[in-house]
Amino acid sequence: SGLVAMLPSPDGKWIARASAPDGDGTPYNHIGLVHVETGEVRPLGDHPCLAFVWSPTGDALITARVDTTRNLLVWSRLDLDGTIEPFASLYPTRDLGFYLRFFEQYAQSHRLVSSDGRHILLCGGQEGSRDSHRKRVWRAATDGSGMEEVSEGLFAVYGPPR
Repeated sequence: SGLVAMLPSPDGKWIARASAPDGDGTPYNHIGLVHVETGEVRPLGDHPCLAFVWSPTGDALITARVDTTRNLLVWSRLDLDGTIEPFASLYPTRDLGFYLRFFEQYAQSHRLVSSDGRHILLCGGQEGSRDSHRKRVWRAATDGSGMEEVSEGLFAVYGPPR
């Protein structure tokens, strides 16, 4: 019951899936992998999230969850062994919010994550900044080593791999 989101892995061997049993507007839970040929199910954990995308290297999922206490999006790297590490948080732009609402449709054509899996493009205001209302494009390292401002803007994605 509810909603199920699914995304194929870059190599096509796995499908990442999560469910939102209470339907639209509720977090996805029970993230796991389903092997395409054998049907093996590999649970990754019960990490509530708004959206998830594969790292192009196929070794992790990048998740976004809403921190309702701070009204922020928290971005994390979910490794295939179930380890999850937050690496960035921000007040998202409306455009990024729209993308995340339909993430499973946009993930393959509008890539947020760099082709090497080391960075993600995020748009919004940074928590704790005096001008957090100013919308910027950030390049965040998925290993947690920080974020750098790229420019002002509402939305950004990486182009197709070469």
